[in-house]
Amino acid sequence: MTATAAPPSLDRSLSRRRWLQGARGAVLAAAGVYAFLTVDTVARSREAVREAERYALWHRDPEARRRALEDDFRRGLTRLSRRREADRLAEEAFALELDLLRVRHETAMNLPAAARAFQWYRDAYRLFSPPETPWTRRARLLAPAFKEAWRDEVQRRGLPTTETLWDDEPGLAPDERMVFSARGEGRAAFAQEALRAVGIEARLIKDERPRGAGEGYWLAVRKDRFWEAHEALKAGLDLRVPAVLIESAST
Repeated sequence: MTATAAPPSLDRSLSRRRWLQGARGAVLAAAGVYAFLTVDTVARSREAVREAERYALWHRDPEARRRALEDDFRRGLTRLSRRREADRLAEEAFALELDLLRVRHETAMNLPAAARAFQWYRDAYRLFSPPETPWTRRARLLAPAFKEAWRDEVQRRGLPTTETLWDDEPGLAPDERMVFSARGEGRAAFAQEALRAVGIEARLIKDERPRGAGEGYWLAVRKDRFWEAHEALKAGLDLRVPAVLIESAST
């Protein structure tokens, strides 16, 4: 018996069904990858903020920083000593590793804690958004505050510096400071109005850099009104910022 060929309409229907099944699978796979990347990004932003908070507390309590760094140094020295005693580290190598440990310890002791807090807060929203989360929104308020605290400490201690050290945002005038940033124009405009309501004029600047480097929008205020503006935003924006962080940012 000769096999009967399937009608052309049936072939087209089967092909369309296979195509739809393949497309559905590709969409689901892409959605799964996106969901995984989103969860990973949010987790990284949270960890960056937590690391920033550690340095924020050290900025507020230098004695706590000294104790923590000395504990780190002692643990490192203990590890090196055990490796030498187990004949896994020659004397010459031990001396070199010990010198490196001391240099790292001295560097950590001398670097302003506010600088590290600022860098971690900035990383939280520069490197780990979108999406915007409570962590990145908190970082957008606190990063400028710790940057300003860093400036103040450098000036107070008479440390050598250059203007390029601060990596200021494009478009700022010499007498301006960036006090807040937002990915969306609406949130930046809301913050601008919150400042205007208390008599502080803020300039809304759009980041015109390529999308990969762009940060959205930021608010610039006169540098002599920076802390006043920061306090106003802290009170006017619902960022759920713990009080200890607020105190450490303005110390």
